Amino acid sequence: MIAFKTMIITMALFLLPAWVSAQLLNKTALTLDAAKKIAAAVEADAKAKGARVVIAVVDEVGTLLLLERLDDTQVASVDVGIGKARTAAIFRGPARSSKTR
Repeated sequence: MIAFKTMIITMALFLLPAWVSAQLLNKTALTLDAAKKIAAAVEADAKAKGARVVIAVVDEVGTLLLLERLDDTQVASVDVGIGKARTAAIFRGPARSSKTR
């Protein structure tokens, strides 16, 4: 009986890592370098349109990675931009400018 229990425990110890790893998801993370490239592209587009914007880049759970406030953009837009970016990340949708609605 003890040998049987030992065998079961040993099998469980060998099979547990395989079962646990099968339950984990592999995700890629947004790097700071990628966030800078995104911000640069958005900044170029905003300047071409003459828009004064706050650029907030967040990761998939809404944690702020990068923030830029273009010249002459009102300070109150910082919190609004961060909130919009976080909401878009949480609900998995694109953030839109208030002017595009």
